[in-house]
Amino acid sequence: MGYYVEFHFNADIWISRMSEVELRALDWMLRVKGSEAEGPLAYLEPPFPDHPLFQCNTRWPYWLHTYSMYHPVYPASCRDGGRLSIRTQVKNYNDIIEKFIDWITPFIDEEDGYFLGYFRYDTGGPVFIYKGDKMEWEESS
Repeated sequence: MGYYVEFHFNADIWISRMSEVELRALDWMLRVKGSEAEGPLAYLEPPFPDHPLFQCNTRWPYWLHTYSMYHPVYPASCRDGGRLSIRTQVKNYNDIIEKFIDWITPFIDEEDGYFLGYFRYDTGGPVFIYKGDKMEWEESS
């Protein structure tokens, strides 16, 4: 079955650097009002961004809107202009969190070393995420 992971992420992103396909995929994950993802039976048709996040069965269209009964907070993920805010609980199948961070990193408009958020499994302490040339992880002790 796998464990649920609590995932928090906040950053300014460069919307202007995203292609139409990339922005469409992000808005789909966030269920942005007025987008084609708004309907309850909506289905996203290709093309998808050329990244491993979108090339395997990671359940990427829905993962930002799942929650576990073990975490008391319901998911609240949104994009307000260029501000991306994610709070969700998800089973980290196929390393979807790491793939998402790898995909979104080129669009993050923050200084290196900026604290972006964390993820935490039900069974352990948080893993902190910082902006860097390559995304940096720091496991808490």
